[in-house]
Amino acid sequence: MVSIRQTDEALIKKVSLGDRDAFGQLVQRYLNFSLLYLKKRGCLSSEDLVQESFIKVWRFAKRYNSNKGLFKTWFFKILTRERINFFRQEKQHFVLKVDFDLDLIASDEDIQSNFEQKQSSEQILKQIEKLSPKLKEVFLLKYIDEFKGKEIADLLGISLKAVESRVLRAKANLIKEGIKNEQ
Repeated sequence: MVSIRQTDEALIKKVSLGDRDAFGQLVQRYLNFSLLYLKKRGCLSSEDLVQESFIKVWRFAKRYNSNKGLFKTWFFKILTRERINFFRQEKQHFVLKVDFDLDLIASDEDIQSNFEQKQSSEQILKQIEKLSPKLKEVFLLKYIDEFKGKEIADLLGISLKAVESRVLRAKANLIKEGIKNEQ
């Protein structure tokens, strides 16, 4: 018996129609890759993030458009966004815990300096949130997720020049906003 391996695009189309077997095949294809990718990037909750990513594939399968790119790229975007969102939540929790612990043992001068740094970090986060979605996505992938330009280009399906341009525009916007806030 000859087994014909279906393309990811054919499987996701079936998934969009509610085919659980097709979904299972996609999970089998991408499960190990996803876990390795997240573990390589130092993510301790990789199993949870992979599970959340596959849940989103199931829920949003109808939104997948093969004209905009490969399934692998679409899935990788979902996985990366889950990781970024997790990182943001964990970072906020970690910063609050560390700040609290340091405040217990710090001198008055240290507390003042720590408070100013925290305010500055909060202002930067607010400025990042004000960036357009395209600029914010590239900026976060580069500086939070530590992707290289080529990796970002492949992930988003854009040219390396476009990635570099968006990074420069994001930096320029953040600098401009920082200057406005200081005045």
